[in-house]
Amino acid sequence: EPGEGPAEGGATTLDVPLRRDPTLGRARIAVEDREHRVLSFAEEKCSVVLGRRDGKAVPAGVILFAKEAVEFPALEGGPWRFVVRSPRWAPATVDLDVRAAGETEGRAVLSPTARLKVRFFATEPLLVKFRLVQGADVVWPFVEKAAADGTPEVEETGDEQTSSSGSEGIVLTGLAAGRY
Repeated sequence: EPGEGPAEGGATTLDVPLRRDPTLGRARIAVEDREHRVLSFAEEKCSVVLGRRDGKAVPAGVILFAKEAVEFPALEGGPWRFVVRSPRWAPATVDLDVRAAGETEGRAVLSPTARLKVRFFATEPLLVKFRLVQGADVVWPFVEKAAADGTPEVEETGDEQTSSSGSEGIVLTGLAAGRY
């Protein structure tokens, strides 16, 4: 209820009881490889993209906790799709029906990543922007470069990449097997 502050100034303390929204549920997604060995979401440098399978808008400010698994403490109940991506693994899609006022668990099974080297040739040096697509979907690969010790490291990710013609090319990783 509306209230007035003290006439002479100062502070007023209001006690506000918080209750959990009964339309929200919890979702947890564990990550493992094909041999069912448990992987750490954080150690594998995973990221997750989420959306609704029923076409509803995803509200801003979705909270997630990423450690061994990724947890969403407050998602609206309904059909969700999660795409788990890592530079070391091919992307995995997890469909979950999140129960309102309940907990739902899923598992992302990661497969070895496909790698693609892209080189452009031109009669004169130029900068080439390109987008990688698989079917009708734009793919967000990771750009890999070799570290000083020869091990691959992730440089950047995004839907639009840039490469110089005549260069050694760039290696894209974090891709699923298939035609691009």
